[in-house]
Amino acid sequence: LSKIVFSKKRSKVNGVAWLLRKAAASSLVHRLACQFVRSVVAFWFAAPRTPPLWQRDFFLVNCFVLRSLLASERSGVVKNFRWPNTNNGEPMNEQWEYFPFQVEESVGTVVYNHGLSASINELPIHQSVRFKLKFKSPNAEGLPDAAESKTAELLETRIESELAERSGIYTGRVTFEGRRLFYSYVQADEASIATLVASLGKEFKCNLEHDVRDDPEKEDYWRDLFPSPETWQYIQNSKVVRALEEAGDAMTPSRRIDHWASFTAKSKAKLFVKSVKSESFRVDSVPDSKSEQGTYDIQFYRDDVPELSSITALTIQLASQASELNGTYGGWEAFVVKQT
Repeated sequence: LSKIVFSKKRSKVNGVAWLLRKAAASSLVHRLACQFVRSVVAFWFAAPRTPPLWQRDFFLVNCFVLRSLLASERSGVVKNFRWPNTNNGEPMNEQWEYFPFQVEESVGTVVYNHGLSASINELPIHQSVRFKLKFKSPNAEGLPDAAESKTAELLETRIESELAERSGIYTGRVTFEGRRLFYSYVQADEASIATLVASLGKEFKCNLEHDVRDDPEKEDYWRDLFPSPETWQYIQNSKVVRALEEAGDAMTPSRRIDHWASFTAKSKAKLFVKSVKSESFRVDSVPDSKSEQGTYDIQFYRDDVPELSSITALTIQLASQASELNGTYGGWEAFVVKQT
């Protein structure tokens, strides 16, 4: 049996990285995942700075709608998504993540550079620029056809290049109801940006607009792109579930799933153990001394089915319980149970 790991422990992270790289090597899965990512676009209906759509309603998309999104895309890729992407434990500037969201009957997706989260607040550029692309003939899910998707892909690459020439950075994009917003920070006068937008619109024969605002706190990144803690759990869980599926897991049998949590105070660790035991988890013991990281690390487990929606609901609950005790939920692992 092969073991799938999602944990902050270095050895387990290395295991996940290997498995995810192996999963990514599958041309079909890699193509589907990246095609899904390329479907991203966003449009805020009201004033330009309304709360993120995925925080207004549901943070998870219905699985049947998600499959429809996957089946609707036909274009290639620009970004390769890697996890984990770290340098001696520190996030690198290139760690692209994506997640779907749903508001009532409408579905959207977000792609953003998570690697920027460690340093974006120190970025000396305070001007936020959003390039807003409106699709000419989106389908029922608000996604472009093959031709427009290819145009959007080329446009995104060009925008990123133009930003780099102006010492700016591209932070991500949101797709929603037939529109795609490209987010960036660049210090350039609005007239030159308007000239650039007009030039790109003419070159790519697309409906392209923009807006500019002062954003020293980087609200466009943190509020419009960055996921909530609950959505972050979904992002990580989806990678582990995908790796299990790629390893040939049947996904329906219940099996032992191990979890981890860390606490700086032993008393808090004991309270957490008492809480999870009441939910049928087993805990071998609470360590007498702190780990090298200066924490009391708890391993606990029970039998569950690693289905994405249920495991996400569970990990959100566990992360909340740990947080209430000033602790950190560290992830989960499960053995592959293959079809017989």
